[in-house]
Amino acid sequence: MLLSLLMLLSYKEAGAVVLDRVVAVIDKEVITWGELYRAMEFDMREDIKGLKGAERVAFISKHEREFLDTLIDIKVQLMYAEGRNIGVSKAEVDAAIDDIRRKYSLSEQDFFEALKKEGFGIEEYKKRLSEQILLNKLGSSEISNKIFVTENEITERLKNQKDSVAASKQYRIRLIVISKPADTGKDKIAGEGLALKKRAEDIYGKLLNGEDFGKLAARFSDGPNTSNGGDIGFIGNEEMDKDFLAVVEQLKEGQFSKIFVTDKGLNIVQLIEKKAVDTQGQARDEMRRELFAEKSKRAFKDWIKSLKEKRFIKVML
Repeated sequence: MLLSLLMLLSYKEAGAVVLDRVVAVIDKEVITWGELYRAMEFDMREDIKGLKGAERVAFISKHEREFLDTLIDIKVQLMYAEGRNIGVSKAEVDAAIDDIRRKYSLSEQDFFEALKKEGFGIEEYKKRLSEQILLNKLGSSEISNKIFVTENEITERLKNQKDSVAASKQYRIRLIVISKPADTGKDKIAGEGLALKKRAEDIYGKLLNGEDFGKLAARFSDGPNTSNGGDIGFIGNEEMDKDFLAVVEQLKEGQFSKIFVTDKGLNIVQLIEKKAVDTQGQARDEMRRELFAEKSKRAFKDWIKSLKEKRFIKVML
């Protein structure tokens, strides 16, 4: 078990001895095959696990160039930060480790054991973590903080969408279900006096006599959440089958329906509460995030390109 951030930062030692060689040069810095191999071995450990011999070599060869490009991108960012005296303090690294331990309820000893299993010492891990924090800082200062999405952009993109934003409502309901046998069709339930139909009618009669819907659901329903009186919470109109929705829409808060048939069996539903949903607002928020992500991706790509153009880079892979 290990946290996702730790997994992104750590490398396990290669299981075989690799004759190291330089696979890329960035100004006076080098990336070796060993560094590249360890990165690939860890990041793709689930894909590589079980592969041996020629099959393993072929898999690594297929992906090594894309991994090398990623390592070059990381190196030029770290060099950019160094040139501008942008760094990470010991306090920032320690605070990040404390956050990780709290999130995963790890004691200090458990944390050290998790690192050890991944082939890491604490100082090496802190170095990797410091680099990741630095990359996040650069992402914020050089990309995220400079990206703006206007309301006009959101409006125009929504206009161009094929699907219009429909009005939506949510219904909180209780449900009593008398399940049908798997081999009994919907039409057969509706058309014949089956024993389950009598069960449903008995329950409906109790409701008409004033018995509590939730208690009856807990006792007799085959449906979900019986321990909570058949209360299945809020459901949007777009999530309901049209026949089911047609029944629910006719109810006032507190009312229950007559018995009706669905593919699941015989049903009685009670409407507890309904509310309108601001789908227009939700659509705009979602589109804002989508446009921000698109702009950020383009800006990051352009920024990395500009950094690399200012460096001597030679790939020897």
